[in-house]
Amino acid sequence: MTPASVPSKAPQRRTSPPKTILKALGGAALVLTVFVVLVTILFGVGGKSETETSTRAAIASDPSYRDGASYYPIDERELAGILKDPAEKIGRRVILHAEIWQFDPLTGPDQFLAHIGPTGGGGILTESALVIGNAAELEPLVEGDEVVIYAVVDGDYTYTSQANFEITVPKFQIGIIQPASP
Repeated sequence: MTPASVPSKAPQRRTSPPKTILKALGGAALVLTVFVVLVTILFGVGGKSETETSTRAAIASDPSYRDGASYYPIDERELAGILKDPAEKIGRRVILHAEIWQFDPLTGPDQFLAHIGPTGGGGILTESALVIGNAAELEPLVEGDEVVIYAVVDGDYTYTSQANFEITVPKFQIGIIQPASP
């Protein structure tokens, strides 16, 4: 009599994780991606820059920022230099003529996008800039208002347009803002 042969099972090798683990990992990655996108949209990448924070603090605490004599009129060439490399001009105090073209919930109550030009106005305002100030001082302003801004150059700002283009513009902090004379 021969013993009954018992079929032997070859050990199974797993070459890939079970589908449930893959689905869980994919779901987690999706949730993380949505979270990162929402945080970026709501709060921006990295929050306020170090120069923006320090410039705001200086304007709030140093009375010289409220003195119009500490700002300098600029011509088209000087404005072109700021537009070319705003980071090189950080801290420079200038007087600008501007027309507010976006001031809404997307920009917030303490900043707006403006078309800017050299001191004195009179020309066509074709260059864009982000202008940041005190929400209480900006409260009476609306899109279309023309203003004179005594501002501090504070680097640049990049945003995505409605046409999905990234646009970089100079950024200014307001020391003094007043209506442009008619």
